[in-house]
Amino acid sequence: MEDHKHRGELHSYGLPSGYGKQVVADIVTLLNEALKSIGVANNKLVAASLAADGHCPDDGGSP
Repeated sequence: MEDHKHRGELHSYGLPSGYGKQVVADIVTLLNEALKSIGVANNKLVAASLAADGHCPDDGGSP
């Protein structure tokens, strides 16, 4: 059953069947790390956008 699952994982990633389980595990780990990094960057961009929305630049004393 585990081998069948492994073959399904390989197929879903578009990898030929010659790739070992460790290679697939390494790829999945790297993809997860990339997704986490994208999430962190997105959160920072949202925070910056919210901060910018609340900021009124000084235009010489006008409200």
